[in-house]
Amino acid sequence: MRIQRKLFVLAVAVLLLLASTGAGQERKAFREGRELLRDENWPRAAERFNDYIADYPKDANVDAALYWLAFALKKQDKFREADRALHRLITEFPSSPWVDDAKALRIEIAPRLGNTELIDKEANAPGNDEAKLLALRNLFSSNPEQAIALSTNVFAAGSGATRSFKESTITMLGRYGGKRAWTLLVDIARREPDYRLRRFAIYWLGKEEDPRSLEVLKDLALTATEPNVGVAAVQAILLQGSPQALESLADIARAAISPDVRKRAESLLRPDASVTSKPTYDAWLLLRGDKQLLVISTGRIIKLSGSGVIKFKRDGQLIEVPNGLSVTINGEAPFSEGEVRRGETANVLGAEIVSRERLIQPNETVRLVGEDRKVIWELSLVPAEEAKVLESGSWFTINGDFNIVAEQSKNHFIYAKPGGGVKMH
Repeated sequence: MRIQRKLFVLAVAVLLLLASTGAGQERKAFREGRELLRDENWPRAAERFNDYIADYPKDANVDAALYWLAFALKKQDKFREADRALHRLITEFPSSPWVDDAKALRIEIAPRLGNTELIDKEANAPGNDEAKLLALRNLFSSNPEQAIALSTNVFAAGSGATRSFKESTITMLGRYGGKRAWTLLVDIARREPDYRLRRFAIYWLGKEEDPRSLEVLKDLALTATEPNVGVAAVQAILLQGSPQALESLADIARAAISPDVRKRAESLLRPDASVTSKPTYDAWLLLRGDKQLLVISTGRIIKLSGSGVIKFKRDGQLIEVPNGLSVTINGEAPFSEGEVRRGETANVLGAEIVSRERLIQPNETVRLVGEDRKVIWELSLVPAEEAKVLESGSWFTINGDFNIVAEQSKNHFIYAKPGGGVKMH
C-alpha cells in the first residue's frame, strides 16, 4: 500500500510538471511575439503569433495574440489579413477585453479596404467611443455629409454622448469639417448648454479669418451673459488677426453686456497718453504657435534688425518665422510646459494641446535664433523718445505680401496701420 501511494504521488507530480512545462512554453511563445513587436520586426512577430495561435488554440491569451497578429500585419500593409484576424477575435471572443481595441483597429484600416459599410455601422453603434470617433473621422473623408449629420446628432437633446466625446467631435468639425461644419459650430457656440463645449466651438470659429465668423464672434462677445463664453469670443477674434477683427474690439470694450468681457477687450485697447500722443496698447505682437508673429496695430513703431529673408503676409501684418529658426522672448523659450503665464493662452481639446499663443509685452524683445542660438532677426518696440525722431523722414506704405531681404544686418522700422497694411522706414 505504501509503495502504491508513493507511485500515485510520483505520477501526480509528473503530471503537474508536464502541465507547468506546457504552460511555460505557451507563455514563452507569447512573450517572444511581444518582444518582436517591441523590436518592430513585424514579419517575424506576425509569424510568431500565427504559430502561437495554431499551437495553443485553447490558451487564455489567444484573443490578445489575434489582436497583436493583426497589428503586425497592418504594419506591413497586409490589411485584408489583418481584418480577418480582427474579425475572428470579435466573433470568437465577444467578451474579450480586446474587442473594443479590435473594433477600433478594424475601422482604422477600413478605408484601405473600401469597407464603407463597416465605417457607417460603427459610427452609428452604441458604446465604444474610440471606435465611433475613428469611424466618424473616416467619414469626414469618405462621406462628409453623413459625418456632419452624425455630428449634429451628437449634440441633439438626449443623445447620451459624454462631454469627452462631444469635445472630440468639435475638434473633428473644426479640423476636417470645412465650410460644411460652419453652421453646426455656430449653433454649438450659441446654444450648447455646456459652456465649456461652447468655448471649444468658439475657438474653432476663430481659427480661420472669415467675415461670417467674425460677425458671430463679435455678437457672442457683445451679448454673452456667461463671462467665460464672451472672453473666449474675444480671444477667437484676436486669433483672426485681421484689421477688421482688431477694430471690432473697440465696440466690444464699449458695449459688451459682461463687465469681464469689456475689461478683456479694454486690456487690448488701453491708451497710455504719457508715452506718446498716438494710442498705445498693452501688447504689440501676438506669437501664434512657433511659426507666426501677428503685428497688433498699436500706434507704436517696431524695430526689426537682422539679415536674411523674412516674409510678411496679410498686408504685412503677419510675419512668418523662417524654417530652421525658433522664437525666444527676452532670451527664453516663449512657452512654459505645465503652466500658462501672463499674456499666454493654451487651447486644450480633450487631452491634446492644439495651440499656444503669447501676447508680447512692451518691455519684451522677440528674437528669431538659429540652432546655434545665434540671433538672426530681432524685433522690439522703439522707445517713445526715439520714435519721435523717426516720425519724420521717408516712410512708405505697403498693402500686400512682401519679403525683406538683407545680405548684411540692417535696421527696418515698421508701423502697422489700423486699417490694414504697414508703413516702412
